[in-house]
Amino acid sequence: MSNGSKPSMNTRKKLMFLAAGIAVFFVLINLLPQRWPLFPAEDSIFRADRLLRDGKCTEGFAIYEKLAAKSPSGADYLSIGDDKYEGFCGGQDLKGAIEAYRKAAFKGTCSANFYLAAIALKHQNIDGVDQAPPENNLLAAAICSNGITDQELIHRYFNKLTRHRDALGIQDNANLRDAFRTALEGRKFYLSLPYEHKRPIAENMRDGIGYDANPEPLSRTAARKPLK
Repeated sequence: MSNGSKPSMNTRKKLMFLAAGIAVFFVLINLLPQRWPLFPAEDSIFRADRLLRDGKCTEGFAIYEKLAAKSPSGADYLSIGDDKYEGFCGGQDLKGAIEAYRKAAFKGTCSANFYLAAIALKHQNIDGVDQAPPENNLLAAAICSNGITDQELIHRYFNKLTRHRDALGIQDNANLRDAFRTALEGRKFYLSLPYEHKRPIAENMRDGIGYDANPEPLSRTAARKPLK
């Protein structure tokens, strides 16, 4: 007869067998030649990753593109651009990388304009691609990053290396470094202008007139409009 407070011996045995079964399940599942999860959703990043690793590049990137389009940030498009530039699946895809970086810039990602400029300096005359002047995109990247000092930006792009920046050869690109320093000087001049002179420049950046479109410079400029 149970005392009403402790489970019976049979119940305790059942719980012990259940716990042991769960432990064995997780041990065995890790031994299977599968990547977790075993049954990912059709549009999940897990399935996209598997497709890319299996060489099904178009299908894998299509899922990443779908997810990136839903994101309010341009970071996912930036990652797609990195993968396509580095040839993560199917070899280097310059046109695809530029397209992804442009979508990231359109969502206000400052570094996207920088990478587009770096590609334009390193890979000129790409068939089927009309590239914006690199000096314009570097200026857009600098103004977009208005809250960051010159030295911090130089360190971020040229000294704080990543696999992707190494693939682009950014650290050893003296022309890019000089062009970026010129862009930082251009940012100082831009900031010294009256609001009514800044706005048309920022609108061109937003609308992609001479630049790869990035709305952030206009947002930052409008936020600093002098109060009447």
